[in-house]
Amino acid sequence: TRLKTPDPLACIRRASVTVGAGGLIMKAARRGTYGGTAAGGSGVSQGSGFEVAGSAALNDLDYATRAYLEQVNLTLGGDSSISSRDGVATIAFAGDGVFRGYAGFGTSWAWNQVDRQVHAMITDSVITQSAGTLSVDAVMWDVAKDDGQTLLPSAYAVAATFGIGKQDGTLTELTGTVAVNEFNTATSDPAVQAVMSDSTYRQPQGGASDTTGLSLTATDNTNLLALAGAVDADAVIQLGVAVAKNKLANTTTAHIESSTVEVNNGNVDVTAVINPELNAFALGVSVTNETGAVFAGSGASNVAPLTADAHVAGDVSQGVTGTTIEGASNITVHAEINYTDVTAGAGMFGLQTKGGEGVGIGAAV
Repeated sequence: TRLKTPDPLACIRRASVTVGAGGLIMKAARRGTYGGTAAGGSGVSQGSGFEVAGSAALNDLDYATRAYLEQVNLTLGGDSSISSRDGVATIAFAGDGVFRGYAGFGTSWAWNQVDRQVHAMITDSVITQSAGTLSVDAVMWDVAKDDGQTLLPSAYAVAATFGIGKQDGTLTELTGTVAVNEFNTATSDPAVQAVMSDSTYRQPQGGASDTTGLSLTATDNTNLLALAGAVDADAVIQLGVAVAKNKLANTTTAHIESSTVEVNNGNVDVTAVINPELNAFALGVSVTNETGAVFAGSGASNVAPLTADAHVAGDVSQGVTGTTIEGASNITVHAEINYTDVTAGAGMFGLQTKGGEGVGIGAAV
């Protein structure tokens, strides 16, 4: 699957807007499931033969979800929000098998390559809020099993291959599987952004005085699952290898830059949080009732160069010295990464009645 779709966009640009007590609600959201499935098989019922089977399920996705104000003079009279949400699941499944021949080779690949951004932004705008609060939030993967429970995986890569020989008739079975999730490895742009830049936000005296005057929140809940399995049985020479890998290279940022914020005894909150969960499992199995050599190996790894960035600053590159915040009862600038990493790799072999030699290797990184 190769996907480059029109991007969800909610925006107001180059406008003057006044909104009453109902407030302004801007939201861009993407939902759905993208996936690829592949299967293959080869076998003989009797005699001798060579079997070759292969399958590959590859998803290559590139998209962005954005909600923003740009060059807007905005007056608000109630609680308002600008939000961008991503809830897309990506699934790749590949499986095949080779059966009962003289020699067999099988391989399957499941691969998700995904580059996506979720942005909620205010740029070059003037906002006056007489009542209520304003929240700007961007959330990557906001789909849960149930409210308050653990999130489901946002990507599944599953690959499985089986090589089954016949006793006293199969010389060689070779199987290999690869399951990979790679997210945001091809771009340097932040994956999740909640930003106010080159703008002014005011709560006039005698107007709004809520607990939270202005909040910017960027959250990444990406959850990846990679499963790979290779199984061989009943050949003289057997090799089963499985590899599972996740790589997540995300920057999540919430910031106020080169702006003026005037609140009426309210709070200013700037928060960037990453809650990633990466699960990689690989299993290689090789068992035989023949006299011979068997090898089983597997490797599982998770790689996560992550950055959570929350800041209030000026844009030095534009010659602006800084950001001004006045009238706040509390200012919170918070960045946090809560990383869950689960890997398991196992290589198992079995030699039954006729004996021989075997090796089993499993690794998790």
